[in-house]
Amino acid sequence: MSSNTDFQTVTESAFLRGFQNLVRKEMGGWWKTRKGWVNLVLWSIIPAGLLIFLLFVVPAVAQVQRPLEVMENGGVVTLGMTMGTSVFYEFGMQVFGIMAVILSLDLIVSEKQNGTIHWLLSRPVQRRAYVLSKLWVNAISILAVVVVVPSVFAYILFTIRTGTPLPVIPFLKGAGVMMVHTLFYISLTLMLGVFFDQSAPILAIALGSLIGGMLIGGLVQRLMYITPWALSKYAPALVFGNPFPLEPAILPLVASMIWIVIFTVAAVLRFDSAEI
Repeated sequence: MSSNTDFQTVTESAFLRGFQNLVRKEMGGWWKTRKGWVNLVLWSIIPAGLLIFLLFVVPAVAQVQRPLEVMENGGVVTLGMTMGTSVFYEFGMQVFGIMAVILSLDLIVSEKQNGTIHWLLSRPVQRRAYVLSKLWVNAISILAVVVVVPSVFAYILFTIRTGTPLPVIPFLKGAGVMMVHTLFYISLTLMLGVFFDQSAPILAIALGSLIGGMLIGGLVQRLMYITPWALSKYAPALVFGNPFPLEPAILPLVASMIWIVIFTVAAVLRFDSAEI
């Protein structure tokens, strides 16, 4: 294509007319500009650097300054893994969610404001194809940059720290939980972008859910079963066999996947009927 908004002749279902061309446009916005590559580099360096510091530097310093305390807590390896896994899964999952909201924030709102959406919809494009192409490409790209790449580095560093490879299947399950958590906030933000014309309410609702969720869930325990707020503890429980407070543990994961479908359907239905 000569530009991000050019279209190519394709053969596809009338139900999703324009989907393939819109996917090419969105992919170009990620990977034919600096956006994707800058984020890829940042999310390779930042999590890896933080884990190196927690897994290796902090335990080494603690071993010199407080050797008896380190020994009582299982040694430098145990100390490093405790800090590293806690930060990567519990704190890291919140950060990944925040980045998902930020990267998804203006996907639709900016195109409403600059008129791109009007130009696109004047073409032979189904409205549902527009929404689904946004979700498809940005979900793949954000998950790759924010979850997959950091998870690869985390696996390598955890293996180096322990001296033995972590079991692959449990680790992949933990990464899958992180993906569901991140996808929840991508789909929520995208849906809000359909309903609102300004970024402020989208940011307030999405980040309010993410940051305030654990506090609200702590006050109303039953909400933890039907939201992604407990997933930051469910992922390390799958990987390392840590205790998980909710039974059955699968409920928050299933509920989060159901919410993703609900947000997607709501976005499509709203956009199909909205006056643009």
